[in-house]
Amino acid sequence: MRDTGVGLQDDIPAAATGDATPGSHYGTRHVAERLATLYGARGRFRLARADDADGGALAEVRLPMPTDPLVAAKPAAGR
Repeated sequence: MRDTGVGLQDDIPAAATGDATPGSHYGTRHVAERLATLYGARGRFRLARADDADGGALAEVRLPMPTDPLVAAKPAAGR
């Protein structure tokens, strides 16, 4: 996703990778940690500044796509 607003504060992209000051940006860090727990290296959450004339911010969420249709249709355990 991309917007062309004022962009991100300096510490927001670091929060998505767990490099932010402890106790700050919990929600951002939590999303990244949950994706890593569920999908390992195949899941990704990234926030970045858009480094071009339009400015703004970029948000990227990547989820693995199941290749087995039966696995894709099966609900997660406990749900």
